[in-house]
Amino acid sequence: MWVVVIPSPEAMRFDRTRLSAVVRFAAREPSGLLTSPSTRWNGVIREVDLAPTLYRALTRQRGERWSGSPAFETRQSDWHRFWNGWLARVALRETSEAVGVNVRGNALARSLEWAQAQERLTPMFRAALLALYLGWLGGGVALWRLRRLRGIGRRLFVSGLAVFALAPAVGLAYAYAPFAFWTDDLRADAATLAGWLTACWAVLSLLTAGVARWGQLPLLCAAVIVSLAVVGADLLIAGGYGVNRSLFSEGIGGVRAFGVGEDFWAFALASGVLAPAAWLESRGRLRLGARGQLGLGMAYGLLLMVCGLPLLGAALDAWIPLTLAFGLGVGMFTGLLPLSMDTRVLARGAAALLLVGVLLTALAVGIDALQPWQRQAGWARDWWGALGWRFAPLAWVGVGAGAALVGYGLRQPLQGVWERAFVLRNALQVALVCSGVALLMGKGVASGVILAVGLMFLLEYRLGGKDWGYPYEGNGVAH
Repeated sequence: MWVVVIPSPEAMRFDRTRLSAVVRFAAREPSGLLTSPSTRWNGVIREVDLAPTLYRALTRQRGERWSGSPAFETRQSDWHRFWNGWLARVALRETSEAVGVNVRGNALARSLEWAQAQERLTPMFRAALLALYLGWLGGGVALWRLRRLRGIGRRLFVSGLAVFALAPAVGLAYAYAPFAFWTDDLRADAATLAGWLTACWAVLSLLTAGVARWGQLPLLCAAVIVSLAVVGADLLIAGGYGVNRSLFSEGIGGVRAFGVGEDFWAFALASGVLAPAAWLESRGRLRLGARGQLGLGMAYGLLLMVCGLPLLGAALDAWIPLTLAFGLGVGMFTGLLPLSMDTRVLARGAAALLLVGVLLTALAVGIDALQPWQRQAGWARDWWGALGWRFAPLAWVGVGAGAALVGYGLRQPLQGVWERAFVLRNALQVALVCSGVALLMGKGVASGVILAVGLMFLLEYRLGGKDWGYPYEGNGVAH
């Protein structure tokens, strides 16, 4: 027996999406929450899943003409339990019981609270964070160009760049808030969430300072390492529970309710290319040693897998730009590409790596097609839908005009980087090419994130000093 409630109750109705209550009763089956390959959320399915679910229940067959997927009880799939943070929740429950605290959660109520907060609270947090970032960046650059950014103010501005680089990890910590997201009190909920995010930001900042001091790294380099470690740990241990429910995720209100979004994989791309370059510049070296090359290759492979594999990040649109960036990164940091990388060399390398990216994308589609329908990521049916490509001239013009304006305003610092910083110069070129490729694929958010991270590394290079991990005065390579 099925009981379907449509339209949704008032408490579960939002501007862009609806949650519909679906109850299934079978005398010989245990009760449980439904999920589907369309959402991978425990207790949440899309309304397009209702028809294929009823069809499968009546005919015991799965139709191919449906846009949705048949729903099933979450406990029937260990992978769906994994994607809903099963390992992390088991560890939390065992730890809490060991200290005498009984922590229990209601997945359906949690999803409802998250959706309500996503509709009413997170737009304010995103706008405030963007305003803080632009204000910090714009104010610092203006003071620097006016020659008024000196001493403590200069060091504070550089450290602030590293703090903002922790935003992906802080946004992910939002999903693990240990209290209700929404209690119908806007001010109280906003204050509570703001306090939680501030506390997480402070802890991550202290961790970043420790990593920078222990590894003698530039502060921004240490910050992106911490952020990538947090995101990678969530994908590998909690199945992407935090990534799917982060402060920057569209979640069940977006086109895709799961997987690594443009913002996360673009941050990983830019960090993977620029952080090693910043470290080499800080050491006055032109390439990595044998152990560094091995570690870099392992890091690139891990980032590719956690972002692009269907059973982990499920970001098919990330394979082409990530393969391009990491392939050129390996060439730069191992000496396979010449130090003075002209346009012809860069174009040939980029063309070859783009072909490799297309082949890897096809391989990922094939791997997904071989999975049982309960585990398919859902984008293998349509190549254009899989890649997420769309004709977006306004995005091209907007991002291109913004990049050109920033480049013109910083033309003198850029000229100094081009004359003195060989490794970082090449890394910035690679980031610019990858940003263009992402923009051509219709990924305007990813393109903007890559450019923003590149600008942060450029400013740290120009303004950083010995106190921030650079042993050479002026941050230049000793020639």
